Amino acid sequence: MLQHLGVLLSIINLLVGTAVVIYLFNNWKYTKFKCLKTLALHSIFFNILIFLQLLTRYITANDVPISKINLSLIEIGHPLLMVFLFLATGMFYVLILTIYRLRNRKNKVISILFFTIVGLIAVGLIMINTSVLSKRMEEYYKFFLDNSLVLFIIIEIILLFLLMNENKEKKNNGQKINLAFSILYLSRYPLIVMLLFLSSNIRWLSSFFILLYFNLLPAIWTKYYLLKYKPGLINFIERKKPLTQIFHKYELTSREQEIIRLIIDGKSNKEIGDQLFISLNTVKNHLYSIYKKIRVKNRYELIHIFTKILDHTDISER
Repeated sequence: MLQHLGVLLSIINLLVGTAVVIYLFNNWKYTKFKCLKTLALHSIFFNILIFLQLLTRYITANDVPISKINLSLIEIGHPLLMVFLFLATGMFYVLILTIYRLRNRKNKVISILFFTIVGLIAVGLIMINTSVLSKRMEEYYKFFLDNSLVLFIIIEIILLFLLMNENKEKKNNGQKINLAFSILYLSRYPLIVMLLFLSSNIRWLSSFFILLYFNLLPAIWTKYYLLKYKPGLINFIERKKPLTQIFHKYELTSREQEIIRLIIDGKSNKEIGDQLFISLNTVKNHLYSIYKKIRVKNRYELIHIFTKILDHTDISER
């Protein structure tokens, strides 16, 4: 019974992760913030790992004949080990790449280091499976393998602390974005440590909520920090072509124009209502009128109309 519940919880986590990936890619598409693209890739790697967990739980719960095969990912010669290490390494790499982008730093050194470690892992695994290495060399390699992910974690934690303390004295919006990112992603490690000390009966359920939290982290940071404090997309658009020309084309009222500007800046309906001192229903009514005039179905299509300006596309073609 518990095994089947574990399968269900893994499916829920996978669905949430898929929604987060779509959310991140949509925001990257319309805002052009590169850090959202790497965060989306991080979520993809993470959810593939959840899918592997789901697969092993399903096999165990349903007593599939393949379950007689040892599915442990930590056995040195296991074929799934390379898949696991590739996904884990990719997950660490794209997150560290995101940190470098937030710090506006080049990432050539860290890329070389990561790909070197991955190459050593891959070559070593092939040599072990083909029995090329001696017993002593195999022991040395196993030690390196056991500690490679620890090395990635240490690098990630150091970079998160550097990001947290960068431009601390300025206290501007960029610093708020970086600080929030650092705190949210550092918060994962105390939870992992706590999980190790829980009894097995509580651990499996706690792991679901912890994985769910990990899955939601990029969406939380994007919605409540990046889109809130990042210099508005509206500024980039205004420099390309005054929005008043487009507003005039669609015969939008001044209130509708205000709402469109706030939507482009990533505000939710509630935030728009609070800022303009109008009710949520009034905001929705204005949005219905805007969608009807511009002939779009949702806010993503609306934003896309205006971000076309960034790609030098003539809006009159729509």
